[in-house]
Amino acid sequence: MSRSIQSLCVVVTALLLAAAVHATPQKTSRLQGTAKVDRRTPVIGASVVVAHATEDGRLHLTTTGERGVFEIDGLVDGDYSVRLTREGMLPMLKEGVTLRFPFRAVVEVTMQASSAAPAAHTSSARADAGVIVLRGSVTSATEGAELVDARIKLTRADGSLDPRTILAGDDGTFEVGDLPAGDWRLVVERVGYLAVRAPVSLSEDTDVRVLLVQQPTSYEPSPLELMPPEQPILPEGFGEI
Repeated sequence: MSRSIQSLCVVVTALLLAAAVHATPQKTSRLQGTAKVDRRTPVIGASVVVAHATEDGRLHLTTTGERGVFEIDGLVDGDYSVRLTREGMLPMLKEGVTLRFPFRAVVEVTMQASSAAPAAHTSSARADAGVIVLRGSVTSATEGAELVDARIKLTRADGSLDPRTILAGDDGTFEVGDLPAGDWRLVVERVGYLAVRAPVSLSEDTDVRVLLVQQPTSYEPSPLELMPPEQPILPEGFGEI
C-alpha cells in the first residue's frame, strides 16, 4: 500500500472517529422525589421546580402525582435545587442535590400544612437586568407527547404588571418576550392534568421544560384551583344606551 493511500486511510479513520464521538448522545440522569405529609399521606399536585446550581437559564417543572411522586429525566451531571410548593402547604427547598451518571438521585420531602399566605420567593434577579424571553415546552410526563393548547400564564409577583397569557402551539412549545426581569408566578394548565403553579425568578433569557402529570380521579383541588377564571372589570355604565 502506497504512503498516499495509507495517509488517506488515516484521515478517513480520524474523521469517522470524530463523527462517532460527536454523535454520541449526552449522558443524562433521572431525579426522582416523593412528597408526603406523613408516612401514609402523599402530597398530590405540589409544583416542583428543579434548577441546576451553575447552569443558568434553564428550569424543569412538574408536579407530584397520585402517590406524591415526581420524576424528571434528561438532567446533566451537577448539583441541583428542588423547590416544592402547594396551596395550603409550607414551601420546601432542597439544595445540593447531586446527579452523577448513571446513578439517579432520590429526594424525600415532608411538607406541612399552613393556613398563612405563602412567603414571597426571594430573587437574585436585578431590577436593571432589562427585558428577557421565556421559552418552553409542555409535554405529558407519562406519555412523553407534546401537549397542544396548554395554557401558560405569567403574573408579576408584586402585581405591578398585567398578567401575560398564551397557549402552547401545535408542537407544545411557547415563547413570551419582553418580560421585565424579576419574580414571576408561572401557571401551566391543561384539562385532565395537574396544573403547575410555581414562583420563578427570571434574570436572563430562560428555557423551561414543563412535564404535566395526569390528574388522578381521587385528587382534591385546592381552593385556588376552584376559583373562577378572571374576568375583565367593565367600567360603570358600559354598554348602556
